[in-house]
Amino acid sequence: MLTVDPDFCYTCNTSQPEGFGEHKAAKSNDTFLKVLCILTIIGASFGLLGLPVSAMASEQLGIEVSVFTIIAGFIIVVAKLTGAIFMLKKKRIGLHIYTAAGIGGILSSIYSSITMSEAMGVNSNVTIISTIVGVVFVIAFIVMYWLPENRKHLS
Repeated sequence: MLTVDPDFCYTCNTSQPEGFGEHKAAKSNDTFLKVLCILTIIGASFGLLGLPVSAMASEQLGIEVSVFTIIAGFIIVVAKLTGAIFMLKKKRIGLHIYTAAGIGGILSSIYSSITMSEAMGVNSNVTIISTIVGVVFVIAFIVMYWLPENRKHLS
């Protein structure tokens, strides 16, 4: 905190270097947060487009897709999109919305994987691997959003 006379320290009254009064705080860089938000928006957009395709593909495989699963998937994707948009606007609520949606997405992904494996009657390695990869990406994004470097930009 600077005093009225910034040439002297307000605590110990020592002389400060010339130009000390003109010192401006360095502007923090929010590029990493913006990149994460843009990647989330792109991913959520693909997720919205992929919902009907996924439902149709499941039906062609003889797997009955519940209305609950479709609605839950839609809500999760829209919540991720909403969270990312709020974070682009520097709103901390976006971080919480995205985190809740990410956790919901993980649970939904695990549920879908189990359902698909049971419906196909086999323990599909492809299903398990794709679920693990998806969960790892969601966890990675949640962790990156919660980094202090990104949280400090959100109010």
